[in-house]
Amino acid sequence: MAVKPGITWIGSQNFGFPDGAHGGNAPEAIVYHIAQGSLGGIDAWFNNSSSSASTHFAVGLSGQIHQYVRVEDAAWGNGLMDKPDLSIPWLKYCYDHRINPNLRTISIEHEGFTGNPWPEAMYRSSLALTTWLLDTYHLRHFLDNLDHGFIGHHRIDSVNRARCPGTGWPRTRLHQDLRRLRDVYAPRNRSIYRNQTFAVPTSGDAHAIYVDVTAYGYPSTATAVDVLVGCKSKGDGAYVAAYDGTASSLENIAVYPTAPLRQGWNFGRGKVQLSGSKFLLRIRPIDQPVEVIATLKGYYTLE
Repeated sequence: MAVKPGITWIGSQNFGFPDGAHGGNAPEAIVYHIAQGSLGGIDAWFNNSSSSASTHFAVGLSGQIHQYVRVEDAAWGNGLMDKPDLSIPWLKYCYDHRINPNLRTISIEHEGFTGNPWPEAMYRSSLALTTWLLDTYHLRHFLDNLDHGFIGHHRIDSVNRARCPGTGWPRTRLHQDLRRLRDVYAPRNRSIYRNQTFAVPTSGDAHAIYVDVTAYGYPSTATAVDVLVGCKSKGDGAYVAAYDGTASSLENIAVYPTAPLRQGWNFGRGKVQLSGSKFLLRIRPIDQPVEVIATLKGYYTLE
C-alpha cells in the first residue's frame, strides 16, 4: 500500500456536475496539467468563481501538494473536448455518448510553465500522489494500459490545450516508474510448516522466523508473496503473524486461536511484501504450545 503524501486541503467552490453536486466521479484516467503560473496563482484561480476552473490536486515546484476537490466529485479541468484522442476507449465513449470527461478523470495541476523541465521535487511528489491514488481508490487497473490511464490534458483538447502539460512533462519517466508497480501473480503452493508445534520459549518472547522464499523455489525477483497462516492453541493470547519484509513492526496477517473455525484451527491469508526475498513470521505461544500451518500460495513479480 502506497504511503499517503502530505496534502494540504485548500478547497474550491468550482466542482460538481451539475454545479456543486457531490459524487458522480467514476475515474478512468489521471490527467496531468501545467498551470502556466505559480502555486499561489493556482490557489487563487481555483477559488475565483468566475474562472469556472479547478483540478482535484496541484503540485508545486518544491513538491507541495494542494487539494481543491474531493476525488469522488467532478473537478472542472477536463470538461471541454476539442478533437480528442479517440484511440483512448474511455474518452471515445465520453465523446460518443456526450459524457463530460470531468466525470471520468482525476486531474492534477502542476506549477510552472509549458516546456520547462520539472524539478525533481515536483516530479517525485506527483508520482507519490499518483501511486497513492491508485491504491487508495482501487485504480491499479489503470496500470494495464499506461497510455490510456495516465494522460496529458492535450489528449482531451488537442486544439486549445495542445501544450498542456507540454514537453517538460516527464511522461516517459512516469510510465517507466509506473510500470514497476505492475506486478504479476503466479500461483504456486509451497508448505513452510504443516502442523508444526512451537513450544513456549524460555525467554517468553515470540519466535521470529525470517522466511527466505527462494528456499521454497520462488524466484529472487519476487516482490511479495501470498501467505496462508493458521494456528491452534489452548493458550489465550497466542498468535501467528506475518510481516512485510524483515523490519516492519505492523503485521499484515495476524491469526489468533479464538473462536476456531475448523477443528480448533483459525486461518488468515494475505499479501506480504518481501525485503531481500524475505519476510518475517512471528509465532507467540502463551502458556501452551502453538500448532502452526504456514503455506506460500503464490508470488508477485514485476512485469
